[in-house]
Amino acid sequence: MSESMFMSLDDEFGKNGYIIRESKIQKGCEYPVHWHDYFEFEAILDGTGIHTLNDRKYTVSAGSAYLLSYCDFHSIRADTDMRLINLRFCEEAAEKELVDYIQPGASRFCMQFAEEEFKRIIRFTDILYQEQNSEKPFAGIMSKSMISAVVTELIRKSASFSTSKYRPKHVQSAVALIRRDFRNDLTLFSAAKKLAVSANHLGVIFKKSLGISFADYLNMTRLKYACGLLCTSSLSVKQIAFESGYNSAEYFVYVFKQKLGVTPSEYRKAH
Repeated sequence: MSESMFMSLDDEFGKNGYIIRESKIQKGCEYPVHWHDYFEFEAILDGTGIHTLNDRKYTVSAGSAYLLSYCDFHSIRADTDMRLINLRFCEEAAEKELVDYIQPGASRFCMQFAEEEFKRIIRFTDILYQEQNSEKPFAGIMSKSMISAVVTELIRKSASFSTSKYRPKHVQSAVALIRRDFRNDLTLFSAAKKLAVSANHLGVIFKKSLGISFADYLNMTRLKYACGLLCTSSLSVKQIAFESGYNSAEYFVYVFKQKLGVTPSEYRKAH
């Protein structure tokens, strides 16, 4: 499929909490929809293709870059031979304030950079290459600084970037509630009741702060959990639907197909 292609999920991070590689994808190849339990940054150096992030399709070419968080699903198809930088890192590899900002993910960081902006990002990744597994003094500090610099560039470029330093407290609480209770009968109205705010207010500030609705964020969290069950268990699709927080197997299949482009059974077979 590719030369030095995407790393296996079994690959371990280096001692400074990240792995960075340059990869090639041959024309016509497609890496199927998947998700990660870590952050992933990719920058397109050459070639063109289609990047599907959650339920949105983006045409990518030299200068394109994107950052994926825990609730993001994506796939990529090469329309020509492609060359890209792939950086994967854990929470400890970047500044905590930045990690807190990017954790919700959900299509917020996918963009095209101007030439000079892109060159600056590539300079940061070049340093990360040099510092990877380095025995030099303070290599960890240097690596953390460069990863934080890359993340900062994407945040500043993002259309959803807010100049406020922190997200509203109710948004942070709602995200924590979704991650904890997504398998239960959770809705915007029940969450708002628990947080003692109006559903309309919570819905508005959630979308404004994260660039995604409460319902979509809840669905992406449930779907990620469902994907894990499809790949690692023998449970039926109906059982997985209920285990993931859906009251209807039919609705689960509908949302799965709408967001990931394949049915649960097709996803299980492909993975």
